[in-house]
Amino acid sequence: MKVATTGRSGVTIRAPRLTGANGKRQAVASLEVDGEHHEIHYWLSDECSVRPSADALLPLGVLTGILGGRAVHCVDEVSARLAGNVPAIMELWSAWTELPAVAVSAPTRPPQPRAHGVGAFFSGGIDSYYTLMQHQEEITHLVVVVGFDVPLQRTALREKVLDGLRRAAHAFGKPLLIVETDLRDVLDRYVTWEDSHGAALASVGHLLSPMFSKIYIAGTGTYATLLPWGTHPMLDHLWSSDETDFVSDGYSAARFQKLERLLAYPVVLETLRVCWRNYDDQYNCGRCGKCLQAMSMLRALGVLRDAKTFPQQLDLRSMAEECAVGAMTSVNHLFQRSLRMTLDRVQSAGDDPKLAAALRDCLANRYQRGWWPLWRRITYRLRSLLRGMQSRRS
Repeated sequence: MKVATTGRSGVTIRAPRLTGANGKRQAVASLEVDGEHHEIHYWLSDECSVRPSADALLPLGVLTGILGGRAVHCVDEVSARLAGNVPAIMELWSAWTELPAVAVSAPTRPPQPRAHGVGAFFSGGIDSYYTLMQHQEEITHLVVVVGFDVPLQRTALREKVLDGLRRAAHAFGKPLLIVETDLRDVLDRYVTWEDSHGAALASVGHLLSPMFSKIYIAGTGTYATLLPWGTHPMLDHLWSSDETDFVSDGYSAARFQKLERLLAYPVVLETLRVCWRNYDDQYNCGRCGKCLQAMSMLRALGVLRDAKTFPQQLDLRSMAEECAVGAMTSVNHLFQRSLRMTLDRVQSAGDDPKLAAALRDCLANRYQRGWWPLWRRITYRLRSLLRGMQSRRS
């Protein structure tokens, strides 16, 4: 990422340019925010066909503009359809944030030929696996982006993750396209990842538009639990261009239901990945809120010991600690229906009272009341420090 200062205010974007460096193809895009010039790089696997249009930068510019109160100017031509969707995008974000719309200017171009392929963004998680399962006959390629939830500098973790995703893609008979990007190094300076990850996915999707007429984006949560979020069924399709449609998927099923259906595929238990912490470069750390939620569901379904990418034992004390620091509570907020389904399954079976009690406490926010938060925060921090010391010694 290169940064330079020009002194101008607002957001200015330009179409990416294709180059080659160190034996790898890359697209280099330009984003200028309040006079600071940034270069965003996308490193592309050999199988990727790319269209370096300004469509790839417009979603990032629009989000950076409206959430920061900055006018947006695109120097190069963009899809007329995408440009025409900007007022609706502004209206939606204004309703969510109560921020006023900002001016966006961009020249438009005529439509380009549409491809025949259908892509799906794939992380190896429950939601993206479910989208793959639901549309496996239609999907022609899977797209994985390195640099979103797996930092570029964590090379050991990157190789572990890509190995698992390659195995999953092979099991479903789908080619895996790999795009690596430092996009977050720029975007995180101006907007939160919770708000911007949908625009970031659209950016990558537009680069690959010569390959895809449609790209699926796996949904987070359900229609019953929708919140303002970077990926959303009211927003995702608005990032579409004349050449490529973005399609939200999976909001009709809760995560517990998705996981239960996915168990028909053995590769899921061999490669499932939900973690966003990845302590010590572990594929799934088993300690963060997302890992604990997934492990509780796997245990309720009687398959935790068969899930090769997770610890074999669910630490119920860790669930309490995550509740106390708010991590598990935030997961609950999006996935309460799934956790309630998990609790119903456990109570119906009647053979795991400790897990049932822990789930009831989490859903009731017991660990957010009284002295529990202070006590759990202290013990949580002490354990984290101890783990860090042990990791440095090793």
